Amino acid sequence: MVAKRGKVVLARFSVPAMKSPMLLRNETMHVPDGILDLEVRLCLSGQDDLEAAGYELLPDGN
Repeated sequence: MVAKRGKVVLARFSVPAMKSPMLLRNETMHVPDGILDLEVRLCLSGQDDLEAAGYELLPDGN
């Protein structure tokens, strides 16, 4: 997760290798005050195969 057009890295998560479709991660991160944009970036190697069906951001307390 990055902000400010990629200039600020808010979180970085690893994805374990798996054979069947499933929820990749359920992580908690803090978004500081003043952040007006968020980007989800997926970085893969040439041998990786990944389908991103979506993501969900929830406010604190959920």
